[in-house]
Amino acid sequence: MRLPAEVGDTVRIGAKAYDAGTETNTEDFADIVPPCQGLVGVSSGDPGTDVSDATLLENGVIHHHAGIQGGSDLVSDPHGWDVDRPVVRIVITRIA
Repeated sequence: MRLPAEVGDTVRIGAKAYDAGTETNTEDFADIVPPCQGLVGVSSGDPGTDVSDATLLENGVIHHHAGIQGGSDLVSDPHGWDVDRPVVRIVITRIA
């Protein structure tokens, strides 16, 4: 990507999320790897499995994540992302 040419100019890009392919995305709180449960800020009362459920494995195929669909404990807003709402926005402003 080209960086800003003039002082004060800004470049913005959005980045997609990747899925490590370690489990099927059930969006059920109990299936979320425990360290991540605290990051999403939701609780369904389920304690979590403490490990990824081996029956949900996707064989480790890394691919673009489609985003939170809101099918279970996770809800699309505010935890979701999709083509119109990237997982991260990077803003670069030239200052010198």
